[in-house]
Amino acid sequence: MSTITLYEWEKAVLPILRTESFLPSGVDNLTLLAYFFWDDDRIDTEFCTIECAFLCAWKCWGMMPSVLVVNKVTKKIRSFAEHYGVVLQEDPSFNGGDVSTMSIDCICNLHRRFQTEYVAIIQSDGMPVNPGIEEFLGKYDYVGAPWPGHCHYKDWFPYPQFGVGNGGFCIRSKRICEQAAKSYDAFWRHLPYNWLVGDDVFYCKTMPFFSRYWRRAFRFPSIDEAIRFSIEFIPPAVPIERAPLGFHSPDGFKNYIERFGVPFLKEKKMNW
Repeated sequence: MSTITLYEWEKAVLPILRTESFLPSGVDNLTLLAYFFWDDDRIDTEFCTIECAFLCAWKCWGMMPSVLVVNKVTKKIRSFAEHYGVVLQEDPSFNGGDVSTMSIDCICNLHRRFQTEYVAIIQSDGMPVNPGIEEFLGKYDYVGAPWPGHCHYKDWFPYPQFGVGNGGFCIRSKRICEQAAKSYDAFWRHLPYNWLVGDDVFYCKTMPFFSRYWRRAFRFPSIDEAIRFSIEFIPPAVPIERAPLGFHSPDGFKNYIERFGVPFLKEKKMNW
């Protein structure tokens, strides 16, 4: 069994991916988008992780409109963006390491950050490693890795009805992003920040639970369908019959390589 960690894999596979020539995507209604923000030198030293996520996506899905949201633009970031044609959106209001700022932006401003029918969010620990994105476009308004049971001890939302899905690597439609901003502005902005407005919980648990309109208007995959898109924690009694498109989190990476091997490296089963 391989013992390589996610960070070790990113460092190992990045030189290989940098030699790739990426073809144009056959998908014309999807934007690739990532957030990356630090208040110190890690914005450069850790940039390799988000670079890896973009290169993985282009290798699997082809070159497509791509957006990187950062709190500051460094020479390294600008060089990457210019080389690959990535649109930089600089927002100094992001605080390094403050996930709540990103969550609120994903609710209130995400719909303004892309122009296509769908957006795929990737992160430094969440990315695609397989082709097949076409299967999930046009069917759902939100797709992400399923959550097994409750996501934490305060979670009262029934499972499996509200079991999809994690936002670290996901697809969202333009229209669900627009409605998220309207719903938040109408009520939730008046409350202090709390776990109910973590962006993936807000899209997939809070709003579907409290809003009849949301349940009628937007389409979410079943647990069995979502596990074909991304793997994080493994839901109980859900068979994984094929490798999903990607993963999220170090645990998701570990679960992926234990079942399907190490992506993009010649030797799929090895000890590191």
